[in-house]
Amino acid sequence: MPAAVRGRLPLETVTGGRVGEEAVSYFQGLRQYKEKFLPLWHPKYLASPGGFALPRILAAIAALISRNP
Repeated sequence: MPAAVRGRLPLETVTGGRVGEEAVSYFQGLRQYKEKFLPLWHPKYLASPGGFALPRILAAIAALISRNP
């Protein structure tokens, strides 16, 4: 069954352009590893006003995620 039919989109579609083969390979391998644990995947959405706001928002989210507790 194609990935898009199962509710998953190719990484190139999600990012809106071409992604390096190394990044695609990494995310595919990571997904395959996590599938062994039968996770429940829930889609997450992000809305932004556009322009240069999106990179600033993504940088702020990345900083929050990478913070040590």
